[in-house]
Amino acid sequence: MSRSYRTGLEIKKHLTRLLIRLSNNSDQRLFQVFSDLTQALTNQHSCIDLSRYNDVEAIRSLLLNLDIVGTGQTATPLVLDDGRLFLSRFYQYEQRVATRLSQLNRSIEVDERAVAETIDRLFPEPSRQKLAAFQALSRKLTIIAGGPGTGKTTTVNHILAALQTLVPDNSNRIAIAAPTGKAAMRLQDSLGDDVEWPDVTTLHRLLGYHPADGSYRHGPEFPLAIDVLVIDEVSMVDLAMMDRVLAALPPAARLILLGDPVQLPSVDTGNLLADICSNGFHYSPDFATKVRQLTGIEVITDGIPHRLQDALCELTKNYRFSPHQGIGRLAAALREDQQVELVDDDQVRVGDIDALDESTLMAFFDDYLAAVRRGEPGDVLTDLFASKRVLSPVRDGELGVIRLNARIEQALTDKNLILPGQPFYHGRPVMISRNDYNLRLFNGDVGICTAVNGTDARVLFRQGNSYREFLASRLPAHETCFAMTVHKSQGSEFDHVMLVLPQPHSPAQTQLLTREMLYTGITRARKQLTVNLDAEALALCLSQHNQRNSGLGERFRITD
Repeated sequence: MSRSYRTGLEIKKHLTRLLIRLSNNSDQRLFQVFSDLTQALTNQHSCIDLSRYNDVEAIRSLLLNLDIVGTGQTATPLVLDDGRLFLSRFYQYEQRVATRLSQLNRSIEVDERAVAETIDRLFPEPSRQKLAAFQALSRKLTIIAGGPGTGKTTTVNHILAALQTLVPDNSNRIAIAAPTGKAAMRLQDSLGDDVEWPDVTTLHRLLGYHPADGSYRHGPEFPLAIDVLVIDEVSMVDLAMMDRVLAALPPAARLILLGDPVQLPSVDTGNLLADICSNGFHYSPDFATKVRQLTGIEVITDGIPHRLQDALCELTKNYRFSPHQGIGRLAAALREDQQVELVDDDQVRVGDIDALDESTLMAFFDDYLAAVRRGEPGDVLTDLFASKRVLSPVRDGELGVIRLNARIEQALTDKNLILPGQPFYHGRPVMISRNDYNLRLFNGDVGICTAVNGTDARVLFRQGNSYREFLASRLPAHETCFAMTVHKSQGSEFDHVMLVLPQPHSPAQTQLLTREMLYTGITRARKQLTVNLDAEALALCLSQHNQRNSGLGERFRITD
Protein backbone atom coordinates (compact mmCIF):
# COMPACT_ATOMS: atom_id res chain seq x y z
CA MET A 1 0.00 0.00 0.00
CA SER A 2 1.49 3.33 -1.07
CA ARG A 3 2.11 6.16 1.38
CA SER A 4 -0.32 8.49 -0.44
CA TYR A 5 -3.02 5.79 -0.37
CA ARG A 6 -2.52 5.29 3.40
CA THR A 7 -2.67 9.06 3.90
CA GLY A 8 -5.93 9.18 1.98
CA LEU A 9 -7.44 6.50 4.19
CA GLU A 10 -6.41 8.39 7.33
CA ILE A 11 -7.95 11.64 6.05
CA LYS A 12 -11.15 9.83 5.16
CA LYS A 13 -11.39 8.21 8.59
CA HIS A 14 -10.77 11.40 10.56
CA LEU A 15 -13.05 13.61 8.46
CA THR A 16 -15.88 11.06 8.65
CA ARG A 17 -15.58 10.93 12.44
CA LEU A 18 -15.52 14.73 12.65
CA LEU A 19 -18.71 15.06 10.59
CA ILE A 20 -20.47 12.41 12.70
CA ARG A 21 -19.47 14.23 15.88
CA LEU A 22 -20.61 17.62 14.55
CA SER A 23 -23.93 16.19 13.36
CA ASN A 24 -24.78 14.95 16.87
CA ASN A 25 -26.78 12.15 15.26
CA SER A 26 -26.00 8.42 15.49
CA ASP A 27 -28.10 7.31 12.50
CA GLN A 28 -26.03 4.66 10.67
CA ARG A 29 -27.09 6.06 7.31
CA LEU A 30 -25.22 9.27 8.10
CA PHE A 31 -22.02 7.34 8.71
CA GLN A 32 -22.34 5.83 5.23
CA VAL A 33 -23.11 9.18 3.58
CA PHE A 34 -20.26 11.00 5.33
CA SER A 35 -17.88 8.13 4.58
CA ASP A 36 -18.87 8.26 0.92
CA LEU A 37 -18.40 12.03 0.83
CA THR A 38 -14.92 11.92 2.32
CA GLN A 39 -13.96 9.10 -0.05
CA ALA A 40 -15.23 11.21 -2.97
CA LEU A 41 -13.17 14.20 -1.83
CA THR A 42 -10.10 11.95 -1.56
CA ASN A 43 -10.70 10.98 -5.20
CA GLN A 44 -10.94 14.65 -6.27
CA HIS A 45 -14.74 14.80 -6.67
CA SER A 46 -16.27 18.03 -5.38
CA CYS A 47 -19.44 16.35 -4.08
CA ILE A 48 -21.55 13.19 -4.01
CA ASP A 49 -24.85 12.69 -5.80
CA LEU A 50 -27.55 11.43 -3.42
CA SER A 51 -29.23 9.54 -6.26
CA ARG A 52 -26.69 6.79 -5.55
CA TYR A 53 -28.84 5.77 -2.54
CA ASN A 54 -32.05 3.76 -2.75
CA ASP A 55 -33.71 5.76 0.05
CA VAL A 56 -32.64 9.11 -1.38
CA GLU A 57 -35.60 11.13 -0.10
CA ALA A 58 -35.23 9.82 3.45
CA ILE A 59 -31.50 10.62 3.42
CA ARG A 60 -32.14 14.08 1.99
CA SER A 61 -34.66 14.79 4.77
CA LEU A 62 -32.26 13.42 7.37
CA LEU A 63 -29.46 15.70 6.15
CA LEU A 64 -31.59 18.83 6.01
CA ASN A 65 -32.58 18.33 9.65
CA LEU A 66 -28.94 18.60 10.72
CA ASP A 67 -27.54 21.93 11.87
CA ILE A 68 -24.30 21.29 9.93
CA VAL A 69 -26.15 21.02 6.59
CA GLY A 70 -27.47 24.06 4.74
CA THR A 71 -28.53 25.07 1.26
CA GLY A 72 -25.72 27.54 0.67
CA GLN A 73 -27.61 30.60 1.93
CA THR A 74 -25.92 30.55 5.36
CA ALA A 75 -22.54 29.34 6.56
CA THR A 76 -22.64 25.61 7.35
CA PRO A 77 -19.95 22.90 7.07
CA LEU A 78 -21.98 20.98 4.49
CA VAL A 79 -24.25 22.16 1.67
CA LEU A 80 -27.04 20.17 0.04
CA ASP A 81 -27.72 21.60 -3.41
CA ASP A 82 -29.86 20.04 -6.15
CA GLY A 83 -29.42 16.54 -4.80
CA ARG A 84 -25.66 16.88 -4.27
CA LEU A 85 -23.84 17.01 -0.94
CA PHE A 86 -20.77 19.26 -0.75
CA LEU A 87 -18.26 20.40 1.79
CA SER A 88 -19.06 24.11 1.92
CA ARG A 89 -15.66 25.10 0.53
CA PHE A 90 -16.17 23.20 -2.74
CA TYR A 91 -19.73 24.43 -3.10
CA GLN A 92 -18.46 28.01 -2.81
CA TYR A 93 -15.70 27.36 -5.37
CA GLU A 94 -18.25 26.09 -7.89
CA GLN A 95 -20.65 28.95 -7.24
CA ARG A 96 -18.00 31.65 -7.58
CA VAL A 97 -16.36 30.13 -10.68
CA ALA A 98 -19.73 29.71 -12.41
CA THR A 99 -20.84 33.24 -11.48
CA ARG A 100 -17.61 34.96 -12.51
CA LEU A 101 -17.24 33.13 -15.83
CA SER A 102 -20.90 33.83 -16.64
CA GLN A 103 -20.43 37.52 -15.84
CA LEU A 104 -17.34 37.65 -18.06
CA ASN A 105 -19.24 36.21 -20.99
CA ARG A 106 -20.28 39.40 -22.74
CA SER A 107 -19.30 41.40 -25.77
CA ILE A 108 -16.73 44.21 -25.75
CA GLU A 109 -17.37 47.53 -27.42
CA VAL A 110 -15.00 47.33 -30.39
CA ASP A 111 -14.95 48.28 -34.05
CA GLU A 112 -16.18 44.91 -35.30
CA ARG A 113 -15.39 45.80 -38.93
CA ALA A 114 -11.79 46.50 -37.96
CA VAL A 115 -11.68 43.23 -36.03
CA ALA A 116 -13.05 41.33 -39.02
CA GLU A 117 -10.54 42.96 -41.41
CA THR A 118 -7.66 42.14 -39.04
CA ILE A 119 -8.52 38.48 -38.70
CA ASP A 120 -9.16 38.23 -42.46
CA ARG A 121 -5.47 39.01 -42.94
CA LEU A 122 -4.45 36.43 -40.35
CA PHE A 123 -6.95 33.75 -41.41
CA PRO A 124 -7.78 34.23 -45.12
CA GLU A 125 -10.08 31.18 -45.21
CA PRO A 126 -13.12 30.50 -42.99
CA SER A 127 -12.13 28.17 -40.15
CA ARG A 128 -12.76 27.42 -36.49
CA GLN A 129 -9.47 29.16 -35.73
CA LYS A 130 -10.77 32.32 -37.38
CA LEU A 131 -14.02 31.99 -35.41
CA ALA A 132 -12.07 31.64 -32.13
CA ALA A 133 -10.06 34.75 -33.00
CA PHE A 134 -13.22 36.74 -33.69
CA GLN A 135 -14.66 35.66 -30.35
CA ALA A 136 -11.48 36.55 -28.45
CA LEU A 137 -11.23 39.99 -30.06
CA SER A 138 -14.87 40.93 -29.58
CA ARG A 139 -15.73 39.33 -26.22
CA LYS A 140 -14.36 39.35 -22.67
CA LEU A 141 -14.32 35.56 -22.30
CA THR A 142 -13.17 32.98 -24.85
CA ILE A 143 -12.61 29.28 -24.22
CA ILE A 144 -10.76 27.52 -27.06
CA ALA A 145 -10.94 23.73 -26.83
CA GLY A 146 -9.23 21.15 -29.00
CA GLY A 147 -6.81 18.26 -29.05
CA PRO A 148 -3.09 18.32 -29.86
CA GLY A 149 -2.46 19.44 -33.43
CA THR A 150 -5.69 21.44 -33.82
CA GLY A 151 -3.89 24.79 -33.75
CA LYS A 152 -4.73 26.22 -30.31
CA THR A 153 -1.30 27.82 -29.93
CA THR A 154 -1.28 29.13 -33.51
CA THR A 155 -4.70 30.65 -32.91
CA VAL A 156 -3.68 32.42 -29.71
CA ASN A 157 -0.52 33.64 -31.45
CA HIS A 158 -2.66 35.31 -34.09
CA ILE A 159 -5.05 36.66 -31.46
CA LEU A 160 -2.19 38.34 -29.62
CA ALA A 161 -0.78 39.72 -32.88
CA ALA A 162 -4.23 41.10 -33.73
CA LEU A 163 -4.46 42.78 -30.34
CA GLN A 164 -1.18 44.54 -31.06
CA THR A 165 -2.56 45.69 -34.43
CA LEU A 166 -5.89 46.87 -33.04
CA VAL A 167 -4.23 48.71 -30.14
CA PRO A 168 -1.30 50.42 -31.93
CA ASP A 169 0.00 52.23 -28.87
CA ASN A 170 0.77 48.79 -27.36
CA SER A 171 -1.17 49.68 -24.22
CA ASN A 172 -2.54 46.15 -23.79
CA ARG A 173 -0.95 44.60 -20.73
CA ILE A 174 -0.86 40.89 -21.59
CA ALA A 175 -0.11 38.02 -19.21
CA ILE A 176 0.33 34.42 -20.40
CA ALA A 177 0.28 31.55 -17.93
CA ALA A 178 0.05 27.78 -17.58
CA PRO A 179 -0.55 25.50 -14.56
CA THR A 180 3.00 24.08 -14.41
CA GLY A 181 6.50 25.27 -15.18
CA LYS A 182 6.85 22.57 -17.81
CA ALA A 183 3.66 23.61 -19.62
CA ALA A 184 4.70 27.27 -19.39
CA MET A 185 8.10 26.51 -20.95
CA ARG A 186 6.50 24.55 -23.80
CA LEU A 187 4.06 27.37 -24.53
CA GLN A 188 6.93 29.88 -24.43
CA ASP A 189 8.81 27.81 -27.01
CA SER A 190 5.80 27.60 -29.31
CA LEU A 191 4.90 31.31 -29.31
CA GLY A 192 5.98 33.16 -32.44
CA ASP A 193 9.12 35.27 -32.70
CA ASP A 194 7.52 38.08 -34.71
CA VAL A 195 6.43 39.93 -31.60
CA GLU A 196 8.14 40.06 -28.23
CA TRP A 197 5.52 38.49 -25.99
CA PRO A 198 5.78 38.55 -22.21
CA ASP A 199 7.42 35.52 -20.62
CA VAL A 200 4.99 32.70 -19.96
CA THR A 201 4.69 32.10 -16.23
CA THR A 202 2.99 29.62 -13.95
CA LEU A 203 -0.31 30.49 -12.33
CA HIS A 204 1.33 30.37 -8.90
CA ARG A 205 3.99 32.87 -9.94
CA LEU A 206 1.40 35.04 -11.71
CA LEU A 207 -0.66 35.31 -8.53
CA GLY A 208 2.39 35.88 -6.31
CA TYR A 209 2.28 32.69 -4.27
CA HIS A 210 4.05 32.85 -0.88
CA PRO A 211 5.16 29.29 -0.01
CA ALA A 212 5.92 30.21 3.60
CA ASP A 213 2.25 30.68 4.51
CA GLY A 214 0.39 29.50 1.39
CA SER A 215 -0.99 32.98 0.66
CA TYR A 216 -1.21 34.86 -2.65
CA ARG A 217 -0.21 38.46 -3.34
CA HIS A 218 -2.96 39.05 -5.90
CA GLY A 219 -6.66 38.70 -5.18
CA PRO A 220 -9.82 40.79 -4.90
CA GLU A 221 -8.06 43.49 -2.85
CA PHE A 222 -4.99 43.65 -5.09
CA PRO A 223 -5.92 42.49 -8.61
CA LEU A 224 -3.47 41.75 -11.39
CA ALA A 225 -2.32 44.79 -13.39
CA ILE A 226 -3.27 43.32 -16.77
CA ASP A 227 -5.74 43.82 -19.62
CA VAL A 228 -5.58 40.33 -21.15
CA LEU A 229 -4.91 36.99 -19.48
CA VAL A 230 -4.23 33.85 -21.54
CA ILE A 231 -4.14 30.50 -19.71
CA ASP A 232 -3.01 27.35 -21.52
CA GLU A 233 -3.55 23.70 -20.49
CA VAL A 234 -6.71 24.54 -18.54
CA SER A 235 -7.58 20.84 -18.18
CA MET A 236 -4.79 20.76 -15.58
CA VAL A 237 -6.25 23.65 -13.56
CA ASP A 238 -8.19 22.64 -10.46
CA LEU A 239 -11.33 24.27 -9.11
CA ALA A 240 -9.62 26.17 -6.28
CA MET A 241 -6.93 27.64 -8.55
CA MET A 242 -9.48 28.88 -11.09
CA ASP A 243 -11.39 30.51 -8.23
CA ARG A 244 -8.19 32.34 -7.20
CA VAL A 245 -7.42 33.43 -10.77
CA LEU A 246 -10.90 34.82 -11.34
CA ALA A 247 -10.80 36.65 -8.00
CA ALA A 248 -7.54 38.35 -9.03
CA LEU A 249 -8.70 39.29 -12.53
CA PRO A 250 -9.40 43.05 -12.94
CA PRO A 251 -13.01 43.87 -13.91
CA ALA A 252 -11.99 45.29 -17.30
CA ALA A 253 -9.66 42.45 -18.32
CA ARG A 254 -10.48 39.81 -20.87
CA LEU A 255 -9.77 36.11 -20.34
CA ILE A 256 -8.73 33.52 -22.95
CA LEU A 257 -8.63 29.87 -21.87
CA LEU A 258 -7.03 27.10 -23.93
CA GLY A 259 -7.13 23.37 -23.36
CA ASP A 260 -8.27 19.88 -24.21
CA PRO A 261 -11.34 18.78 -22.21
CA VAL A 262 -10.74 15.11 -23.07
CA GLN A 263 -7.35 14.99 -21.34
CA LEU A 264 -6.86 13.85 -17.77
CA PRO A 265 -8.21 16.37 -15.27
CA SER A 266 -6.20 18.12 -12.58
CA VAL A 267 -4.57 16.09 -9.83
CA ASP A 268 -6.63 18.21 -7.43
CA THR A 269 -10.40 18.67 -7.08
CA GLY A 270 -12.69 19.00 -10.07
CA ASN A 271 -12.73 18.48 -13.82
CA LEU A 272 -12.91 22.16 -14.67
CA LEU A 273 -12.52 22.32 -18.43
CA ALA A 274 -14.71 19.28 -19.10
CA ASP A 275 -17.44 20.84 -16.92
CA ILE A 276 -17.12 24.19 -18.69
CA CYS A 277 -17.51 22.49 -22.08
CA SER A 278 -20.19 20.01 -20.98
CA ASN A 279 -23.15 21.99 -22.35
CA GLY A 280 -21.93 22.05 -25.93
CA PHE A 281 -20.28 24.29 -28.52
CA HIS A 282 -23.19 26.15 -30.04
CA TYR A 283 -24.08 29.81 -30.45
CA SER A 284 -26.96 32.21 -29.95
CA PRO A 285 -28.87 33.22 -33.11
CA ASP A 286 -27.80 36.86 -32.76
CA PHE A 287 -24.11 36.01 -32.48
CA ALA A 288 -24.37 33.48 -35.31
CA THR A 289 -25.80 36.21 -37.58
CA LYS A 290 -23.00 38.59 -36.65
CA VAL A 291 -20.34 35.95 -37.29
CA ARG A 292 -21.81 35.08 -40.68
CA GLN A 293 -22.01 38.72 -41.76
CA LEU A 294 -18.50 39.67 -40.60
CA THR A 295 -16.50 36.50 -41.22
CA GLY A 296 -18.55 34.33 -43.58
CA ILE A 297 -18.53 31.47 -41.07
CA GLU A 298 -21.65 29.42 -40.39
CA VAL A 299 -22.03 28.20 -36.81
CA ILE A 300 -24.42 25.87 -35.00
CA THR A 301 -27.27 27.47 -33.04
CA ASP A 302 -29.15 24.31 -31.99
CA GLY A 303 -28.57 23.20 -28.42
CA ILE A 304 -29.47 23.74 -24.79
CA PRO A 305 -29.09 27.44 -23.85
CA HIS A 306 -26.34 28.04 -21.32
CA ARG A 307 -24.48 30.95 -19.76
CA LEU A 308 -21.24 30.32 -21.66
CA GLN A 309 -22.91 30.44 -25.06
CA ASP A 310 -20.84 32.43 -27.60
CA ALA A 311 -17.72 32.08 -25.43
CA LEU A 312 -16.84 28.49 -26.36
CA CYS A 313 -15.12 27.41 -29.56
CA GLU A 314 -14.01 23.88 -30.41
CA LEU A 315 -11.16 23.40 -32.90
CA THR A 316 -11.88 20.14 -34.71
CA LYS A 317 -9.52 20.03 -37.71
CA ASN A 318 -6.23 18.32 -36.89
CA TYR A 319 -3.27 19.81 -38.74
CA ARG A 320 -0.79 17.26 -37.36
CA PHE A 321 -2.53 13.89 -37.63
CA SER A 322 -4.85 12.20 -40.07
CA PRO A 323 -8.04 11.03 -38.32
CA HIS A 324 -7.90 7.82 -40.36
CA GLN A 325 -4.48 6.43 -39.45
CA GLY A 326 -1.80 6.24 -36.80
CA ILE A 327 -1.91 8.39 -33.67
CA GLY A 328 -4.71 10.57 -35.07
CA ARG A 329 -7.00 7.58 -35.63
CA LEU A 330 -6.58 6.40 -32.03
CA ALA A 331 -7.00 9.90 -30.61
CA ALA A 332 -10.16 10.54 -32.64
CA ALA A 333 -11.73 7.24 -31.57
CA LEU A 334 -11.00 7.94 -27.91
CA ARG A 335 -12.29 11.54 -28.12
CA GLU A 336 -15.53 10.41 -29.73
CA ASP A 337 -15.99 7.44 -27.40
CA GLN A 338 -15.82 5.00 -30.29
CA GLN A 339 -14.36 1.51 -30.50
CA VAL A 340 -10.56 1.55 -30.33
CA GLU A 341 -8.36 -0.96 -32.11
CA LEU A 342 -4.66 -0.89 -31.28
CA VAL A 343 -2.79 -2.27 -34.30
CA ASP A 344 0.53 -1.61 -36.02
CA ASP A 345 0.61 1.03 -38.72
CA ASP A 346 2.91 3.77 -39.99
CA GLN A 347 3.02 5.63 -36.65
CA VAL A 348 2.02 3.02 -34.08
CA ARG A 349 3.75 -0.14 -32.89
CA VAL A 350 1.96 -2.47 -30.49
CA GLY A 351 3.72 -5.08 -28.36
CA ASP A 352 2.93 -7.46 -25.52
CA ILE A 353 3.87 -6.28 -22.06
CA ASP A 354 5.85 -9.49 -21.45
CA ALA A 355 8.25 -8.54 -24.24
CA LEU A 356 9.28 -5.34 -22.46
CA ASP A 357 12.74 -6.07 -21.05
CA GLU A 358 15.91 -4.09 -20.35
CA SER A 359 17.20 -4.49 -23.90
CA THR A 360 13.94 -3.07 -25.30
CA LEU A 361 14.11 -0.10 -22.93
CA MET A 362 17.76 0.54 -23.80
CA ALA A 363 17.04 0.28 -27.53
CA PHE A 364 14.32 2.92 -27.16
CA PHE A 365 16.94 5.41 -25.89
CA ASP A 366 19.75 4.26 -28.20
CA ASP A 367 20.34 7.67 -29.85
CA TYR A 368 20.44 9.41 -26.50
CA LEU A 369 22.69 6.83 -24.86
CA ALA A 370 25.06 6.93 -27.83
CA ALA A 371 25.39 10.69 -27.29
CA VAL A 372 26.07 10.07 -23.58
CA ARG A 373 28.84 7.60 -24.49
CA ARG A 374 30.40 10.19 -26.80
CA GLY A 375 30.47 12.66 -23.91
CA GLU A 376 28.22 15.18 -25.65
CA PRO A 377 27.71 18.37 -23.60
CA GLY A 378 24.61 19.01 -21.51
CA ASP A 379 22.84 21.29 -23.99
CA VAL A 380 23.02 18.63 -26.73
CA LEU A 381 21.80 15.93 -24.34
CA THR A 382 18.98 18.15 -23.05
CA ASP A 383 17.55 18.70 -26.52
CA LEU A 384 18.07 15.08 -27.57
CA PHE A 385 16.41 13.66 -24.46
CA ALA A 386 13.37 15.91 -24.96
CA SER A 387 12.41 13.88 -28.05
CA LYS A 388 11.61 10.57 -26.30
CA ARG A 389 9.93 9.40 -23.12
CA VAL A 390 8.59 6.21 -21.54
CA LEU A 391 5.16 6.73 -19.94
CA SER A 392 3.25 4.56 -17.49
CA PRO A 393 -0.05 5.28 -15.73
CA VAL A 394 1.33 4.09 -12.38
CA ARG A 395 4.29 4.81 -10.12
CA ASP A 396 4.43 1.53 -8.19
CA GLY A 397 4.74 -2.06 -9.31
CA GLU A 398 7.10 -3.87 -11.68
CA LEU A 399 6.08 -1.67 -14.61
CA GLY A 400 5.50 1.55 -12.69
CA VAL A 401 7.85 4.47 -13.31
CA ILE A 402 9.94 3.89 -10.17
CA ARG A 403 10.84 0.34 -11.17
CA LEU A 404 11.20 1.20 -14.89
CA ASN A 405 13.75 3.90 -14.06
CA ALA A 406 15.60 1.54 -11.72
CA ARG A 407 15.75 -1.14 -14.44
CA ILE A 408 17.15 1.31 -16.97
CA GLU A 409 19.78 2.53 -14.50
CA GLN A 410 20.75 -1.06 -13.66
CA ALA A 411 21.19 -1.78 -17.37
CA LEU A 412 23.38 1.33 -17.65
CA THR A 413 25.45 0.08 -14.70
CA ASP A 414 25.84 -3.32 -16.36
CA LYS A 415 27.16 -1.56 -19.48
CA ASN A 416 29.61 0.48 -17.37
CA LEU A 417 27.91 3.78 -18.18
CA ILE A 418 27.26 4.30 -14.47
CA LEU A 419 29.49 3.43 -11.53
CA PRO A 420 27.67 1.25 -8.96
CA GLY A 421 25.97 3.46 -6.36
CA GLN A 422 26.70 6.66 -8.30
CA PRO A 423 23.81 9.07 -7.56
CA PHE A 424 24.67 11.58 -10.32
CA TYR A 425 26.13 10.65 -13.68
CA HIS A 426 26.62 12.23 -17.05
CA GLY A 427 23.34 11.99 -18.92
CA ARG A 428 21.08 11.26 -15.96
CA PRO A 429 17.67 12.86 -16.64
CA VAL A 430 16.09 14.26 -13.48
CA MET A 431 12.62 15.63 -12.84
CA ILE A 432 11.92 18.08 -10.03
CA SER A 433 9.23 16.79 -7.66
CA ARG A 434 8.93 19.76 -5.26
CA ASN A 435 8.71 23.45 -6.09
CA ASP A 436 11.66 25.65 -5.14
CA TYR A 437 10.62 29.28 -5.60
CA ASN A 438 14.06 30.63 -4.76
CA LEU A 439 15.77 28.61 -7.51
CA ARG A 440 12.73 28.93 -9.77
CA LEU A 441 12.62 25.17 -10.25
CA PHE A 442 9.16 23.64 -10.25
CA ASN A 443 7.45 20.28 -9.99
CA GLY A 444 7.74 18.58 -13.40
CA ASP A 445 10.79 20.52 -14.66
CA VAL A 446 13.24 18.14 -16.39
CA GLY A 447 17.00 18.63 -16.53
CA ILE A 448 20.07 16.63 -17.59
CA CYS A 449 22.96 15.87 -15.25
CA THR A 450 26.42 16.56 -16.61
CA ALA A 451 29.95 16.89 -15.26
CA VAL A 452 31.82 20.20 -15.57
CA ASN A 453 35.56 19.74 -16.12
CA GLY A 454 35.31 16.37 -14.45
CA THR A 455 34.41 17.93 -11.12
CA ASP A 456 31.07 18.50 -9.42
CA ALA A 457 27.97 17.14 -11.11
CA ARG A 458 25.65 19.80 -12.42
CA VAL A 459 22.17 19.71 -13.90
CA LEU A 460 21.15 21.72 -16.95
CA PHE A 461 17.56 22.89 -17.44
CA ARG A 462 16.36 24.33 -20.71
CA GLN A 463 14.43 27.60 -20.40
CA GLY A 464 13.17 29.05 -23.67
CA ASN A 465 16.16 29.43 -25.96
CA SER A 466 18.69 29.35 -23.13
CA TYR A 467 19.77 27.04 -20.29
CA ARG A 468 20.09 27.29 -16.52
CA GLU A 469 22.68 25.26 -14.65
CA PHE A 470 22.64 24.15 -11.00
CA LEU A 471 24.90 22.16 -8.75
CA ALA A 472 23.25 18.75 -8.39
CA SER A 473 23.65 19.00 -4.62
CA ARG A 474 21.47 22.15 -4.57
CA LEU A 475 18.47 20.67 -6.34
CA PRO A 476 15.16 20.34 -4.49
CA ALA A 477 13.55 16.89 -4.31
CA HIS A 478 13.92 15.12 -7.65
CA GLU A 479 13.96 11.71 -9.31
CA THR A 480 15.30 9.98 -12.41
CA CYS A 481 12.89 10.33 -15.33
CA PHE A 482 13.68 8.07 -18.25
CA ALA A 483 10.10 7.04 -17.44
CA MET A 484 7.39 9.27 -16.02
CA THR A 485 3.69 8.96 -15.28
CA VAL A 486 1.12 9.92 -17.88
CA HIS A 487 -0.19 12.53 -15.45
CA LYS A 488 3.26 14.14 -15.13
CA SER A 489 3.61 14.20 -18.92
CA GLN A 490 0.67 16.58 -19.38
CA GLY A 491 1.81 19.84 -20.86
CA SER A 492 4.60 18.04 -22.73
CA GLU A 493 4.95 16.41 -26.14
CA PHE A 494 7.64 14.08 -27.48
CA ASP A 495 8.55 12.89 -30.96
CA HIS A 496 8.39 9.26 -29.82
CA VAL A 497 6.47 7.91 -26.82
CA MET A 498 6.62 4.41 -25.38
CA LEU A 499 3.38 3.89 -23.45
CA VAL A 500 3.42 1.01 -20.96
CA LEU A 501 0.02 -0.34 -19.85
CA PRO A 502 0.58 -2.85 -17.02
CA GLN A 503 -2.03 -4.94 -15.26
CA PRO A 504 -3.26 -3.07 -12.15
CA HIS A 505 -2.36 -4.47 -8.72
CA SER A 506 -4.56 -2.35 -6.45
CA PRO A 507 -7.93 -0.55 -6.50
CA ALA A 508 -6.07 2.77 -6.79
CA GLN A 509 -4.21 1.57 -9.89
CA THR A 510 -7.43 0.21 -11.41
CA GLN A 511 -9.00 3.67 -11.09
CA LEU A 512 -6.11 5.19 -13.08
CA LEU A 513 -6.80 3.06 -16.16
CA THR A 514 -9.34 5.16 -18.07
CA ARG A 515 -9.99 6.31 -21.63
CA GLU A 516 -8.80 9.79 -20.64
CA MET A 517 -5.50 8.40 -19.38
CA LEU A 518 -5.04 6.38 -22.59
CA TYR A 519 -5.91 9.40 -24.73
CA THR A 520 -3.52 11.64 -22.79
CA GLY A 521 -0.67 9.13 -23.09
CA ILE A 522 -1.22 8.55 -26.81
CA THR A 523 -1.44 12.25 -27.65
CA ARG A 524 1.88 13.05 -25.98
CA ALA A 525 3.44 11.54 -29.14
CA ARG A 526 4.08 13.84 -32.09
CA LYS A 527 5.44 11.32 -34.61
CA GLN A 528 5.76 7.77 -33.27
CA LEU A 529 3.97 5.74 -30.61
CA THR A 530 5.02 2.40 -29.17
CA VAL A 531 2.50 0.70 -26.86
CA ASN A 532 3.45 -2.27 -24.69
CA LEU A 533 0.25 -3.48 -23.11
CA ASP A 534 -1.49 -6.06 -21.00
CA ALA A 535 -4.82 -7.02 -22.59
CA GLU A 536 -6.69 -6.69 -19.29
CA ALA A 537 -5.24 -3.22 -18.71
CA LEU A 538 -6.30 -2.09 -22.18
CA ALA A 539 -9.83 -3.43 -21.65
CA LEU A 540 -10.05 -1.50 -18.37
CA CYS A 541 -8.90 1.71 -20.05
CA LEU A 542 -11.53 1.39 -22.74
CA SER A 543 -14.33 0.60 -20.28
CA GLN A 544 -13.70 3.37 -17.73
CA HIS A 545 -14.06 7.14 -17.85
CA ASN A 546 -12.35 9.57 -15.48
CA GLN A 547 -15.61 11.05 -14.28
CA ARG A 548 -15.74 13.38 -11.30
CA ASN A 549 -18.91 14.32 -9.48
CA SER A 550 -19.56 18.03 -9.79
CA GLY A 551 -22.36 20.53 -10.09
CA LEU A 552 -20.34 23.06 -12.09
CA GLY A 553 -21.59 22.13 -15.55
CA GLU A 554 -25.21 22.42 -14.50
CA ARG A 555 -24.59 25.86 -12.94
CA PHE A 556 -24.10 27.22 -16.45
CA ARG A 557 -27.46 25.91 -17.71
CA ILE A 558 -30.37 28.29 -18.18
CA THR A 559 -33.46 26.60 -16.75
CA ASP A 560 -35.98 29.44 -16.49
